[in-house]
Amino acid sequence: MVDIFISYKREDRDVAEKIAKTFLLRGFQVWWDIELLPGADFVDEIDEIIETAKATIVLWSNKAKTSQYVRAEALKSFKLKSLVPIHIERIDDLPVPFNGLHAHDLTSWNGDPLAIELDGLVKVVEAKTGKSSIYVEQNDEQIETRLKQYDVEADFWKGIVEKKKPTAQDYALYLRRYGEVGQFSHTAERRRLAALRKARSFRSRLVGALILTAAVAAVALNFNSISASALQLLDRKYVCSEAWARLERSTSMQEYERFVSECPGSPNLIQAKARASVLATWASGEQNNEAFIVELLNDLDMYPGLEIKLTDQLRALREQSEPEWATLFGSVDVRDVASLYAFLRQSPPDSYKEQVLARLAKLGAPALQDARETGPESKAGVLVDPAQLEPFSLFRDCANCPEMVAIPAGSFEMGSRSLYKNNPDRSDELPQHPVSIAKPFGIGRYEVTFDEWDACVADGYCQATRDEGFGKGSRPVIYVSWVDIVGDDTATSQSGFIAWLNSKTPDSVVYRLPSEAEWEYAATQAVNIDSGMHNPGAPDEQSICEYANTLDSSVETNLFGSRKSSCNDGYGVMTAPVGSFAPNEFGIYDLIGNVYERVSDCYNPSYNIENRPDNGEPRLSGDCENRKILRGGAYNSAIELNRPQYRYFSQPNVRQNNFGFRVARDIPEAPDFLRQ
Repeated sequence: MVDIFISYKREDRDVAEKIAKTFLLRGFQVWWDIELLPGADFVDEIDEIIETAKATIVLWSNKAKTSQYVRAEALKSFKLKSLVPIHIERIDDLPVPFNGLHAHDLTSWNGDPLAIELDGLVKVVEAKTGKSSIYVEQNDEQIETRLKQYDVEADFWKGIVEKKKPTAQDYALYLRRYGEVGQFSHTAERRRLAALRKARSFRSRLVGALILTAAVAAVALNFNSISASALQLLDRKYVCSEAWARLERSTSMQEYERFVSECPGSPNLIQAKARASVLATWASGEQNNEAFIVELLNDLDMYPGLEIKLTDQLRALREQSEPEWATLFGSVDVRDVASLYAFLRQSPPDSYKEQVLARLAKLGAPALQDARETGPESKAGVLVDPAQLEPFSLFRDCANCPEMVAIPAGSFEMGSRSLYKNNPDRSDELPQHPVSIAKPFGIGRYEVTFDEWDACVADGYCQATRDEGFGKGSRPVIYVSWVDIVGDDTATSQSGFIAWLNSKTPDSVVYRLPSEAEWEYAATQAVNIDSGMHNPGAPDEQSICEYANTLDSSVETNLFGSRKSSCNDGYGVMTAPVGSFAPNEFGIYDLIGNVYERVSDCYNPSYNIENRPDNGEPRLSGDCENRKILRGGAYNSAIELNRPQYRYFSQPNVRQNNFGFRVARDIPEAPDFLRQ
């Protein structure tokens, strides 16, 4: 969602663009181009943007004060307490209630983003949005890219709503593509549900018509009497189908019991019995059994109507158990790292978890260590001579360098064996083909974090980026483009995270993004290829929450057109600190979920043989200017996208709140056994 919406009259567009640039250069998300959604046809969409924006800047001019659209947008933001009025011309007679409000005077502003008359305005916007801003100089191309960051989404949305009859599938497609962060997600979900209700009503009328047609046909064929039982059967199926549609989200045990009694032949009979049984168990006192509640929350596909009730009850139970956690926390030796991690493994409430993490940081413990990690003691932070590496051992090249995992050479089958669930949109995963990783390489144990990125910012190689309110520290850095990572070829000086890393290491050590083949090779270890789960022993989707931060059951029911997992990974619709989930057998974390990860390849619509490297090298032919590959899905990706074979692409200069990366490097110093 945007931080700032700018309302203005079309004739004041030049000033609006300058205001937009001013706040973009300070790191804010700005929606300003009303020409993307012009006129009365898009009132709902503009309303939604204003409702979700934290600040609405209204540019008052003599023409703007007479505009019904500007006045309506100003009034709505006034009621939402997000209004930030600006005078760009001398105006004496603004309408009520705006004539009594303090407005920032920019009548003499020359467009300078650092002008002193902007100081008060910036402070007000910071207070409204809850964000501190830092001015970061950017070139014209970068500014233009950010100014137009919503163009693609707006065009996509207009293509849907300007159809004569948009369908529920159209709106679901938008939700799959943009998710909850889309500017029109609430409008899309509302219209998707309305389209479904309309389609259901049509089906109901159609079934009724078929029943009548059957009776008429029977008479027309000179039957002496139509079979009463046949008509009753048709009618019963229709009634039961409609009854189940009404029961879909019910929490009434009696309604389900009645359905079981009156619709014994329904295909939904088993589900109705299960729901009735659960509600009976709930009523018998099990509502105070936390394990029972968690089990139900992990199976919301079976009990969708219980989500709110279950979540509220679980929160209440855990609040009641706070004294027990206080006692347990009091027994922890806060000077002992092992004791602190043992406490974290018990999944304490967030209030205690935050205290423990803060204490670990003060003790200098590895901020990225997974509290649930088992197995050999980590060698994280130890500078290892790459010539002494063993397969899958850990190493760092410098104190601020990412922790790396040594991956031996090897072979695997890249891509999917067939279309994933017969979806033609996944044809770019075909054909499956053998790839031989010709040489060992190192790959980041974790996604690059804000801590690591901020160290690059401090050295002048990288630009500061925002965290969308998720938090920084050990969370994966977001809002970084492919160009931010690998640098700008046209720049007069070295820039980018990769250049920064390489400045810290000897010439023989060359950091880079992993190739698409290297990434999939690392990701498919300990992954069930068919299900895409990060655990071969548990192919059902409930287990994914142990291994990945994805679109889970905590997300508002039916908000997205695509499937979410039926378990709760604990992080909702936001990034998780890296290493919060179990690693794969290579010891690598978060390859699935959390953030999409940039790789070095250009996008091609299939793995065709032409120019396809089968030795692990990146594929640098194709649409390199507009389409760079990302892998792994993200925290807001539907479950069918969180597979190691799934491929996504984006323009090199695009930044999003679910785009991140991890780094790789060759290991020319590696011993022979790493090359086996």
